[in-house]
Amino acid sequence: MNQFFISCPLGFEQDLIQEMNEFWPFLLGLDGRPHSAPLEIIEVISGGVEISVPLHLGLQINFFSKLAHRVLLRIARFRAKSFPELKKKLPVELLLDWTGEKDLRWEIAAAKSKLNNEKRIREVMKEFGMNKMVEKEDSTQTLFVRVFQDEFVWSLDTSGAHLHFRSAREKQGKAPLRETYAAYCLMKMIGETSANELHEIDLMDPMAGTGTFLFEGKNLFSPNFSRPYAFQTWRRTPKIFKSESLKNNYQKFSTFHSYRALDVDDKMVSLMKTQLAPHFSETELKIENDDVFLASSEKNPSKNLWIVANAPYGERLEADFKPVELLSAITEKYHPQKIGLLLSQAQAQSLRQKKKPTADFSFRNSGIAVSFLIYTE
Repeated sequence: MNQFFISCPLGFEQDLIQEMNEFWPFLLGLDGRPHSAPLEIIEVISGGVEISVPLHLGLQINFFSKLAHRVLLRIARFRAKSFPELKKKLPVELLLDWTGEKDLRWEIAAAKSKLNNEKRIREVMKEFGMNKMVEKEDSTQTLFVRVFQDEFVWSLDTSGAHLHFRSAREKQGKAPLRETYAAYCLMKMIGETSANELHEIDLMDPMAGTGTFLFEGKNLFSPNFSRPYAFQTWRRTPKIFKSESLKNNYQKFSTFHSYRALDVDDKMVSLMKTQLAPHFSETELKIENDDVFLASSEKNPSKNLWIVANAPYGERLEADFKPVELLSAITEKYHPQKIGLLLSQAQAQSLRQKKKPTADFSFRNSGIAVSFLIYTE
């Protein structure tokens, strides 16, 4: 068994556990068939979850989790109260056995320990063993060294690029929504809705920007094999994860029935047609230039419509509307079954006073306190 630390946004820890429990049965054993190993939760701490599972299962979390930031593999844990003791215990050969890499980026953090000098720890690592591995800032391999109360924990980053980087959509809008938060909001909207019911629902974003909500909506329950992961270059990585045929074990499917992206900005519409459209079939995605406040009510709105929107907060993008006006405009024009609005805390508070939401969730988006309010007809 190996220990992993799965990091996530603050406050998402229990949701991460629920997500892992849901996709756990779909992970593969080393024989390419479904496995039977349990998901053992060791500890839940602020910003992540520590688990103990077989190596090949822990690595697959990278493919499946939409809420995780990174997946870290614990490779060494030891105590050292002096630099001479540290010199003797540096597990350099073990590290080389894992990665087989000569270039490595180190991130060192120390607190409440007799060895609180991070610069000195780095010097000792270079002098006594780590000279075998050249430190390189742009390396695809990262070693996290954490020292707390004299305990050293060495963790290898299995992910590489942050897991919210799902695809090659390089350009973003002025106030982009991180994919991790978009996935969280959609999971909250879905709740107990079954997969069969979701396949009948049309998902729309009337303030789509670059289409993050719709991209996450389509791929919410599908593994991501479209990008590389750091662990795929390791010496000890099982061969099955280096094979192009791995993705053939999973059937591609779309979460919702169809997707519709609207935006008032011509540039965003053009960007979506370039970056977002290639991830959808021609029949399942519709991209339009439209203003939810100005357009008249639709004559034949979808009968199974959900609407989700990340509205301007009035901080990085000007918000020239009141939240209650946005809710009314969406309701009157489209008559959706369910609405999810991501707003600043101030906007959410003003809307709560006008109309109480069915469900209400709060977190921080790029440092801004926000709330995701859900309204059900």
